[in-house]
Amino acid sequence: MITEVLSKKHKALILCGVSHLYHNERYGTAVSSYEQTYPGRTLVVETHQGFAAFIDLDRGHQLEARMRTWPIPSLVPVKGTWLADLDLPYFLWPFPKRYAGEAISTLADAYLYLGPGDSLTWEKFPDSILDDHVYMAELSRRFGMKVDALRRRNTDTRLFTPADRQEALKFAPGAQFVGRYATTVTDRPLAEVDFRDGRLSAKLQMAPSWVVLTNADVATRYRAEVPSQQVSIEFEVVNGTVTGLVVDPGTGQPKMRLVYMP
Repeated sequence: MITEVLSKKHKALILCGVSHLYHNERYGTAVSSYEQTYPGRTLVVETHQGFAAFIDLDRGHQLEARMRTWPIPSLVPVKGTWLADLDLPYFLWPFPKRYAGEAISTLADAYLYLGPGDSLTWEKFPDSILDDHVYMAELSRRFGMKVDALRRRNTDTRLFTPADRQEALKFAPGAQFVGRYATTVTDRPLAEVDFRDGRLSAKLQMAPSWVVLTNADVATRYRAEVPSQQVSIEFEVVNGTVTGLVVDPGTGQPKMRLVYMP
């Protein structure tokens, strides 16, 4: 890029995993390695994949609905749009913990929409590659990739299999609890749960800003890191669906039950 493109004032299209192209000097990406000398020359494009762990959740469906009127394909800026308000677990699958605190708007410049996450399809591995025994042996040695597994993957045209979707949830624990909660579904929300800096967090009445939720001894029970208070939150789940939560202020005050707002 430096010797053949940038130094000669040429243009180039780089196609590879976007995490190698982020504007991120801290982790030494391919783009950041030359941006100190050639700043502002590279447009980094993140591709829509269905909002990662949220692809099967209400939150993901709500965000997909906001894109229904977009032409296919669409290329939109990230900065200054609602996309910039979403935390990185909405985009990265898997979500690397080292990226906690980073923002999509500082890593990528634009967002490529090719259709809803459920409509995206898998590009099959060509037989010419799978039948290349020497090449496949090297992939197996380096990355543990097996020919039989790749052939099986080729039989499913969906970009994300059910196994992929379950795996995504492991990288954003608590994603199913993200949403707004109120006394009734017609009232204004009194609590909000979402990801902030890569961690499940809550916006509560007794805290001036977002507070981190730390999982306790039960999968649905969390401690809210509210200064000078022992606040806990218990999410209510019925038949796998989140229906509400109970906030325990822990200061002798009564518990507060709120319902999930779809």
